[in-house]
Amino acid sequence: MSGLEALGIVCLMMQVITFARDTSSVCMAVYKGQQTPDAAFEDKAVTVRTWAADLKAKSSTVPAEKELQSLAEKCNKTADALASEMQKITKYHKSSSVFRAVKASLASTVRHRRIEELDHSLAGYMSTLQYIMTQQNYYRAKAIEIQQKEGFGKTDASFQHFIGQIVAGHTDIQDLVVKEHVATRQQHRHHIETAAQAIVAYIDQSTSQANANEALQKQYDRLLKSLKSSTMKKRENEVMEPRDATVTRIFKAYDQGAYRILDEEGTERLSDRSMSDDNELHEIDAIWQGFLDWLHTESDMYWISGIPGSGKSTLVKFVTHHKGTMELLQLWRPSVMILTHFFWKIGSAPQNDLKGLLTSLAYQLLDGNLQLVKLVMTAPTTGRLGSKEHYNDWSVPELEELLELTLRLHPSSVCIFIDGLDEFVDIKNGPESLMKFIQKLSKNEKTKICVSSRPEPRLKRVLAGYGSMELQDLTKPDMRVFLYQRFSDVEMSEYFGFSIINELLTKAQGSFLWIHLASKSLWDGMQNGDSEDMIEKRLHALPPELDELYADMWKRLNRDEPIYRTAAAGYLLLMISMVRYGQMWMQDLEAILGGVCMLHMMFANEPALEDDLLEDRCLLTLDEAIRRCEKLQRSIQVQCAGLLDIKCNKNSPWREHPEFAPVTPIVDFIHRTAYDFLVDTEAGQTILSYGQMSLTAALFHMVRAYMAMARLVHERTGESLSYIFMLETLVTLLPEVYDGSSGRSEIRHILHLMQNFDQKNYLQWTSSVIRIPKPTVLSVMASYEGLQDFVLQQLRALSPQMATKILNSIFLWRTRVPNESIQALLSAGADPHAPFMTITINVDSRKPFIVDQRTAFWAQMMSYARLEARFRREPQPADLEALLTMAETCRDFGERLIMPPPRHSLDEGRIVHGFGWEWFNIRHKFPGTFFAAEANLHFMFERTFRLMTAKLPVLEPDILSRVQQIRTRYTGSFAAVRLVFSLQWNEDIESARFYEILPDHPIQDAFLQLCDSNDLGKDLVNTEVYAEWENCLSKITREGTGTGVIERDLDFLTQKLSKEFGFVTWEESGLTLPTNWRPRGP
Repeated sequence: MSGLEALGIVCLMMQVITFARDTSSVCMAVYKGQQTPDAAFEDKAVTVRTWAADLKAKSSTVPAEKELQSLAEKCNKTADALASEMQKITKYHKSSSVFRAVKASLASTVRHRRIEELDHSLAGYMSTLQYIMTQQNYYRAKAIEIQQKEGFGKTDASFQHFIGQIVAGHTDIQDLVVKEHVATRQQHRHHIETAAQAIVAYIDQSTSQANANEALQKQYDRLLKSLKSSTMKKRENEVMEPRDATVTRIFKAYDQGAYRILDEEGTERLSDRSMSDDNELHEIDAIWQGFLDWLHTESDMYWISGIPGSGKSTLVKFVTHHKGTMELLQLWRPSVMILTHFFWKIGSAPQNDLKGLLTSLAYQLLDGNLQLVKLVMTAPTTGRLGSKEHYNDWSVPELEELLELTLRLHPSSVCIFIDGLDEFVDIKNGPESLMKFIQKLSKNEKTKICVSSRPEPRLKRVLAGYGSMELQDLTKPDMRVFLYQRFSDVEMSEYFGFSIINELLTKAQGSFLWIHLASKSLWDGMQNGDSEDMIEKRLHALPPELDELYADMWKRLNRDEPIYRTAAAGYLLLMISMVRYGQMWMQDLEAILGGVCMLHMMFANEPALEDDLLEDRCLLTLDEAIRRCEKLQRSIQVQCAGLLDIKCNKNSPWREHPEFAPVTPIVDFIHRTAYDFLVDTEAGQTILSYGQMSLTAALFHMVRAYMAMARLVHERTGESLSYIFMLETLVTLLPEVYDGSSGRSEIRHILHLMQNFDQKNYLQWTSSVIRIPKPTVLSVMASYEGLQDFVLQQLRALSPQMATKILNSIFLWRTRVPNESIQALLSAGADPHAPFMTITINVDSRKPFIVDQRTAFWAQMMSYARLEARFRREPQPADLEALLTMAETCRDFGERLIMPPPRHSLDEGRIVHGFGWEWFNIRHKFPGTFFAAEANLHFMFERTFRLMTAKLPVLEPDILSRVQQIRTRYTGSFAAVRLVFSLQWNEDIESARFYEILPDHPIQDAFLQLCDSNDLGKDLVNTEVYAEWENCLSKITREGTGTGVIERDLDFLTQKLSKEFGFVTWEESGLTLPTNWRPRGP
């Protein structure tokens, strides 16, 4: 409790006590017949009760010192009792026809004594308050702090006097409020009221602003988190830094041209150029001029085109980071910001699809702008934003709407740079979706867009009418400098050096990658002692096309060494298999390991060692693993002809284990053109043919190697690697391996190994979330349609107890489960109605507070309701079959458990949230009002059946007959709101105010209407049904107790309601957390 809040409660108590004691003397005068109650008397009664309620509200929401808190509660109760006595006096007085009888009653000794007792109590409270203020110097220190705050002099004069008296050391209660010349009680009350109002207003304003700021910050954090993918900046960060590039002449020309324009506009230079008058700059000045003019004029679109390897991405990165770019754009619009996005064809989905572009642009617009987020969140067209927590919560249309709104509300204009249009591979939305979006965006008066790509015909047709440059026309001067530097330490005649440089420049056609690879080939020959004639012949033989150059380099490097060709082709196949089949797995590897690391590649390249570790035939020391990784790294660098690159790992997960550093470098393709060459050309396919294995076999090696790596990591660190995306990669591969093939046998063997490694904790379902019961590999596999052939026999052979455990864990993470798996588990004796305990928390969450209890039948209905609410997916016949199968064995349709909220969109952009018991395990999630509803199985089955069949065609008679048979066992439908609580930012569940809602409360009808309207597919936001629902919730939290509402504490919930709701406390559960639980807080 802050000093300001404590002073506020003190002031309120002074107000209540002083006015109440004045009023009690009036009451006693009425009892004695000395005066009669009038209209003012009625107002006093209302005032006393109002102030008492205000005191209760303030003191109960602020965690105060025990002594002050207790005194405030007593003061409130006494004042409320006094107000009740006053209302009785008023009531009797209005019965004028029997006034004499009533007057006798009022004069009774009992009532007179009651007023005296209340007055005596109030006098005691005043003395206690006086003692608190006298003994605690704390309040004086806080008053001094308040007095020194900026803006204090602008506050109410009475408030300033109140604080000033405390600072001066006056502790007499009356001195704190009343100035010396104020004598009458009326003036005394006036000043108390004024000071009280001032301090309360000051507290309310400060608290309200702090809460609003914190709420806004949480909204901001949640929204930006949902927009950010783990690979958003990966491609841009991996593009060569301009300072490391060899296009300095281009950059200098850009400097010169930019500053020349800025000087002409009278703009102060950013720095002294100190640039020499290099004649080579004039060769590219004219080309740059068009782009520079575009930056500071109203032109909307510009296209940078270039052949593969010409340095388009590096140039875009340079331009967007150059200070002169912003200065030129500010000549176009004084307030402007730069946005960037780099497509990457062989990256993960967010790096090469439309959704990734939209989230990237929206994130950059909103990043660091709290007020813009506030405007966006409160816009009438964005009611669904409040529910977005993860990248996968967004659809492309929603993101387009968000971006359009954000651009409209943003105070600045924007210049957007999009690199690599030719690397866009969005299968879902189609290639034309990107250009449609860009053209639409370019028509926005607040935007201008610069794009880069290869000069492909499909892009030329769209972009030909805009300003453009061909990058290969800019690179010749820099290429010349690079080549002089490359051959500077080689002894050769001046004429010969000049001639080979000119021929290299001619053949390169503007491709820096070609120059880099070709010059390296010649340099290697020079280092080997080749004569000038031999070098010249090699130069003439170099093909001008990049693909042909790759092939030529490969041929020269591995011409006479078949064993080297085989090894190098194997490395390439391993990497291609990951790009081809493992996009989601690659994204997960990038997030947790930084990518495909050297240790992973080492195991994949040594199948014998890999098998020994997987089959427990040997152990491998880390020192031996390091030695093998270093050997492999040298081999890749020498034998792969520059097609693969090895980079430092900036995202190693083992920073706490520096001994792992030598095995963590990342292996990747040097450039997208290298991948394209290998998979799209005949020469590339010839190279891969030396690998003596298929792409599917290569992927199997990568999977097995990952598991071998998981064993070594666990033995050294105790950590487990996640397997879920690796498993999904295998599922993706299934259509390419036919029944009876060795591929199918290999998958079966891998799945068996995964089960073994899961039991030993080498592998885990995911590394970021803890679920209890832990999803076993078998339960995860059982949820995939494509793996039924591999799991059904195992499922049928399970014991009833294990089958029940598997059935329970399936629905904790998977909503749509193949009917074959469910039927196999039921045939093995699984009980879908057996209760089990479960929690779900992040690995860095605090210790769980609540453990939920549910059944598989309930879990399926709850999961489907949440899935339908969030994604509105089309129902499948298998969903309905699973529901009916479990319902047919239900023993009690009257059983009650907590139900999911009617529809996820109910809380989008609102302060009202439905919750499950996992909310009790979350710290600082959302502020606002929360509710829990319970329902019986009758209600939930009908609701789930209605949701599943709403979009299905006409139901078969057999289905209808089964449903009718199920309905004969109903005992009555039930659904009701049972609990409401309010939670502030940074407030734990233990501090919340809980309200038990009884069956006769009006909110129950509103809740049932809400469910009915939702299940009919109606959008409820801004409807009368939802307004009534919100009003009921607001009234409960505002007024607290009342008809149908009982305020409860957390102990009551855990001791009584918990048994009805179906949860237990963590201590009662007897569960334990796994070793990877690492809480960030208490």
